[in-house]
Amino acid sequence: MKIPLLVTICLWLFALAAAKGVFEFTGLQQLEDGIRSAKKGALIEFYASWCGHCKTLAPIYEELGQAFDENKDILIGKVDADTYGEVGKKYQIRGFPTLIWFPHDGSDPIQYSHARDLDSLTQFVSEKTGVRKLKKNAVPSSVIELESASFDDIVMDDTKDVLVEFYADWCGYCKRLTPIYEKLAAVFKNEPNVKVAKINADVYADVGMKHQVASFPTIKLFQKGRKDEPDAYNGDRSLESLTDYLNEKTGSQRSIDGSLLPSAGRVPVLDEFASEFMDNSRAAREVVLEKVKQFTLENSSRWTQYYRNVFEKALKDENWVTKEAKRLSKILRQKSIALANADDFKARLNILRSFLSTSSDEL
Repeated sequence: MKIPLLVTICLWLFALAAAKGVFEFTGLQQLEDGIRSAKKGALIEFYASWCGHCKTLAPIYEELGQAFDENKDILIGKVDADTYGEVGKKYQIRGFPTLIWFPHDGSDPIQYSHARDLDSLTQFVSEKTGVRKLKKNAVPSSVIELESASFDDIVMDDTKDVLVEFYADWCGYCKRLTPIYEKLAAVFKNEPNVKVAKINADVYADVGMKHQVASFPTIKLFQKGRKDEPDAYNGDRSLESLTDYLNEKTGSQRSIDGSLLPSAGRVPVLDEFASEFMDNSRAAREVVLEKVKQFTLENSSRWTQYYRNVFEKALKDENWVTKEAKRLSKILRQKSIALANADDFKARLNILRSFLSTSSDEL
């Protein structure tokens, strides 16, 4: 009974692995069972959660897993060798990330020592297995590809904040950045005044020289009102850091999945009024409403007017805020909702939560 059970577990695990592209192992025994079950071999990334290079590799490695996820005989996996110390000890891991190829015949493992861009990793796995990566339908890019002729029209538009990557085709670091930069553009594609673009400054050398590009990739933000003084980005090239950078510099409020942050739409002064309003009697609420009306007259915007509308409706019906919050939450759970509508509903819901003591998970 033990052998069939083990086989069943392994089959279930690899069905899950295939669905996700990259299988996450959680211990030495599970890892060894997985490697033995890979009929054409296994590539394993040994990483640490605190490792910056590991975070940079993560989206590339995920794409690698997806490229081979329809071939169940090839395992693309990873294990936190810092958390599971017995793993690091067994395979003598000296640094992170370490990539090791485990041949299907049980012969000696091979440490991967080439470039960590998607093309190089794909070629390596293909050479070891004889399997070419399966072509998938191309996903439309949200990155604007610039040329010399279009650069000024797009980048120097003073109504937009434009992030530009200056790259070269032969640059390994640029190739490594590509999937991260694509995801960054997707995060901000619904921001009307923020654009993510790139230009081959090796081909269009005149643009590179004009903007003092000395190495690849170089990333610069051309902000509204400061087009002649672009800000050079010098942080790490993870999706999280680049998203935080654009949020800070442009006033956007995006999470790394492209949705609005819980702070989007919120006005701290009106949040304080909302707390005061909900904790008082009707007479006291009417006083707060007058303060809100005065504030919104002096600070008129789309969202301050929405706050005022909420105060007025809540004064008439004390259950209106809860009912409206539940309605918006239900809409936002629909997968078919358009991005523009999702942003609008999410900002409204954020504002409504300033009136509620109920946690967001309960809506």
